[in-house]
Amino acid sequence: MAAPDRPPELTAGVIITDELLRRPPAKPDYLREKLAIQDLAHQMADRPTEIIPRLVALAMEICDGISAGVSVLDPETNRFRWVGVQGALAAMQGVTVPRENSPAGVCMDIGGPVLMAQPARAFGWMQGGALPVSELLLVPLQSRGAAPLGTLWVIGKEAGHFDSGHARSMSELASFTAIALRMIQSEERLSQALRLQETLAEEMSHRVKNVFAVAESMVRLSARNAVSKEDLAAKLTGRLHALADAHSLVRRRFDQMPWEGADFAEILTRILLPHGEGRSVVRGPALPVASSKVPLRSPGKPRRTMYACNGGRPAARSPRRRKSRAMV
Repeated sequence: MAAPDRPPELTAGVIITDELLRRPPAKPDYLREKLAIQDLAHQMADRPTEIIPRLVALAMEICDGISAGVSVLDPETNRFRWVGVQGALAAMQGVTVPRENSPAGVCMDIGGPVLMAQPARAFGWMQGGALPVSELLLVPLQSRGAAPLGTLWVIGKEAGHFDSGHARSMSELASFTAIALRMIQSEERLSQALRLQETLAEEMSHRVKNVFAVAESMVRLSARNAVSKEDLAAKLTGRLHALADAHSLVRRRFDQMPWEGADFAEILTRILLPHGEGRSVVRGPALPVASSKVPLRSPGKPRRTMYACNGGRPAARSPRRRKSRAMV
């Protein structure tokens, strides 16, 4: 089977949906269809993730097909993924096909049952497959008032296999399954949102602890040289304001797109501002800093260090380090 990259050229020539009305349908077995719907309902309540394989099995049973499956459309990639494939094409589980070059795409565009005869004539990637397709019946997975999610398809044994009764039964199964599939997708999105919320809560807890640790260090540093409680309050307030001011530089606003980061020298200048104007001089090359990390080494370039000077003269010794923090 070739790769389905090229769009079909003779789609209209393989569509024979009108034949469904000309062929005499078999006597409908309404009890059998009712039991099938009830089975799907129980499946959705007890094991919703297994409803698609059960749907495909029922479709094959009702239509007496040789293979069947569901093509679910991924809106992001605009490709169908084959799921729940059973019968002769079971090995094709997980195959993806472009929407614009797929019988399922034609069915979704039409919005109703579609019968195709020898679809390989229009979809070249189906040629040379292990299973020659004489007739292919597709119905959209669509609930009332909602966009279709994909299609349910069944392959017949020979030409003239399907009739209007098959199309009606499959449409009822597909409509019910579309509701179940939307419930499954909603549950998946909810689970993903809950996981994201938990991750965010853990990250926020970690960052709050960091803020408390920084605040504790500021209190200790400010208390060393404070001569009174008023002096301590003034120094601590200044340092907290300076830290908040520096933090605002590295937090991008929604109206700042694109954003290349803040300059490291400007951040240091604002942090050192409470220590007295003119007491600190910051020199060094331009170094952009984003909110996530500070790049200490540029690719292919040696490490460059920025340092603060007291009174315009270099510090007498290198910054004293405690664990992972440097104190200047």
